[in-house]
Amino acid sequence: MDNANESSKRLLIAADLHGCFASWTHLVTLLGDGDGIAIAGDLFDTKYGYVEGIDYQPEIIREEYSGLDVPKYLVSGNCDHEKFFPGLDSVLDFEFLNIRFRMSHGHRKTPWPDYPAIMIEGHSHVKKLERHGEAILVNPGSPSNPRDGIASYAVVENETISLVAVNSGIVIDSMDILSSQVIK
Repeated sequence: MDNANESSKRLLIAADLHGCFASWTHLVTLLGDGDGIAIAGDLFDTKYGYVEGIDYQPEIIREEYSGLDVPKYLVSGNCDHEKFFPGLDSVLDFEFLNIRFRMSHGHRKTPWPDYPAIMIEGHSHVKKLERHGEAILVNPGSPSNPRDGIASYAVVENETISLVAVNSGIVIDSMDILSSQVIK
């Protein structure tokens, strides 16, 4: 594969959808050829199910997630019932776009990897993008129930990681990842 095609791929990162079908649909429509998606827990919210209304559709989201034909990465969150989507880990190490990632929901302390990586966490519903030495911490916030007032997700593209507002598509914050050594 040539570098031009490789650089056009993206990894969409989200967390804390809590079964919100509108948020799920929005994220899926953003996926293009070669893109991947990472969900840092609480995709379904089948443990508590406190979300009411027709937009709460964990069964449809589960079916659509399972059928996605893109690289996909998912960890369990504190609101995801293990029987609803068996086999999910609470921590997942993976590579995409030659970048190393460690992902957890963030409701339990997750150790930093012993190599430079992008650490993905959710749980707080508050977006965050910080450099920690040669590593990067990103919390994409929540596209459905943000606790900081702006529905958001993150995207890794063209050696940059960005936090993006769901409603406007405006980049809220971004960081160059080249200097962090997370690219192999």
